[in-house]
Amino acid sequence: MRRYFQAILFGLLLLQVGHAQDSASQAANPEAALESIVMGFKPGAMVVVQHYPDTRSELVEITMLSPTYPPRLLQQQSLMVGQYTGVPTRGLYVYNSNPKNPAAGFLKARFATNGLMDPTVGVYRIGALAKALAGVQNEHALEGIIVNFEGVQPTARTLRSFVSEDVTLRGVPVANPLGVEYRVRFLTQSADKYAIPDEATVKAKAQAAPKSTDNRTSLSIIALLAVASVAAGCLVYFLVLGSGKSSAPKR
Repeated sequence: MRRYFQAILFGLLLLQVGHAQDSASQAANPEAALESIVMGFKPGAMVVVQHYPDTRSELVEITMLSPTYPPRLLQQQSLMVGQYTGVPTRGLYVYNSNPKNPAAGFLKARFATNGLMDPTVGVYRIGALAKALAGVQNEHALEGIIVNFEGVQPTARTLRSFVSEDVTLRGVPVANPLGVEYRVRFLTQSADKYAIPDEATVKAKAQAAPKSTDNRTSLSIIALLAVASVAAGCLVYFLVLGSGKSSAPKR
């Protein structure tokens, strides 16, 4: 417990030294600190998930934003999604959106699986997607992803935010198209350590501040994580439903 509070104090000190004007507001508003983390990266992939209640299955579309992303790697990652959901990936199709001029298009994968979402109770399992797309140990490693669960609304059980030393995320309701959007930042590529829960807890528990990060995680991120983790714990549930602005690009 003592080390936990020392980490928080150290984080606040770093904020004061490096970001004098912003530190006071972020310390007073942990939500602002969390937003700084999840907004401060370039997403490597956009994921759209649609639910089909008749078959209780999901259609997943992954769009890679790097023009040099290997199709075979995306194929393997798409198959991994099925392993994490417990239902094999079906109908996998990896293609370029502009086959006549691939350099001007986007590498995409479309497939079906089950178990990524339960809109009836507002549970959206972001962990399977994050684990499948993280863990790359070369130049194709992603800083993070944006995931849109389309045609749904959050409930009190919907996971709104999560903070750990390996992965951090924040979800917001969006209006156009209707859904729940998550920005997920990979602080390390240790995908097996991504302990992202399926849903929020009614009584949130505070989580220890990060003890270590990889080379891509700066000290300012450590400080922001320390502040963000104080906000009534790391699992925050939707108490007030609102509308937001989608950041998903037009496809």
